[in-house]
Amino acid sequence: GTHETHDPIEEQVKAVYAAIGDLSKIDKAIVMLYLEDYNYNDIGDMMGITANDVAVKMNRIKTRLKESTQKYMTPA
Repeated sequence: GTHETHDPIEEQVKAVYAAIGDLSKIDKAIVMLYLEDYNYNDIGDMMGITANDVAVKMNRIKTRLKESTQKYMTPA
């Protein structure tokens, strides 16, 4: 028969994506651009905000994602 192996990395990746899904459209866009290796200046230009605003938002987003990811992780 088939048995499902418990892959903690895969579980964490799914939890992070679920947490990103909870973000506002703007925050989600910032995260996606960041993950595509754009720097804060480029992201700021694209979003119409300053690089400093991007940095502040990213810090808040990272904190929120950490909290949300914990929520989506199923206890082993």
